[in-house]
Amino acid sequence: MRRAVALRGVSKSYREGEIEHSVLENVEITVGAGEFIALLGPSGSGKSTLLNLIGGIDLPDAGEVEVAGAVINHLSERQRTLHRRQHIGLVFQFFNLISTLTVEENLLLPLELQGSLDQHTKAAALDLLARVGLKERRHSFPDRLSGGEQQRVAIARALVHSPQVILADEPTGNLDHETGLQVMELLESLRSERGATLIMATHSRQLAARADALWSIRDARLERVAVDVTPGARRG
Repeated sequence: MRRAVALRGVSKSYREGEIEHSVLENVEITVGAGEFIALLGPSGSGKSTLLNLIGGIDLPDAGEVEVAGAVINHLSERQRTLHRRQHIGLVFQFFNLISTLTVEENLLLPLELQGSLDQHTKAAALDLLARVGLKERRHSFPDRLSGGEQQRVAIARALVHSPQVILADEPTGNLDHETGLQVMELLESLRSERGATLIMATHSRQLAARADALWSIRDARLERVAVDVTPGARRG
């Protein structure tokens, strides 16, 4: 299987005053194209740090981070930004929609930044907005939407430029249980259709059990965890 993401000997620490905190130590993982990987671990365990390293937002202290064929920690800051815009989609717990832009403007922003906005890509983006059930709200501002609606817009925005890799940081953490399941099913469906790789950080073992592979961060180490494959566990 073609690989989408590979981390080799990756370590990351942060300094607070005179104290250095090791967040990740010698992380090794390879994620194939089209796979869905879930990351488990308590708050502060390093899940978000790991996603930020894959996204090129942070740089490792040691090791290599390969995403979509490029070792991104060998790129300049501008090159990492351009690589992220082209190959990576980001979904956050708190939606991160721009409050002064309409739903449609939020959706089209990645295409504008990428320089690929035209009549064809705009039409495709609005079709995607229809898929998430919000085309009729395209002229609304985010504060007029429910939390579930805002996250559906955020998912559409993350997918609008057809990224190879989707990074989702607690994407249902700010939603009630039922809405969270609906949003998760939508995210899975859309990424599967597009053949994208999904790497999701979550506290929820129920959501994590839907993944192809489950990893846990404990004491700065990343470890593979057995996935429950009993009937209904993957879609419960």
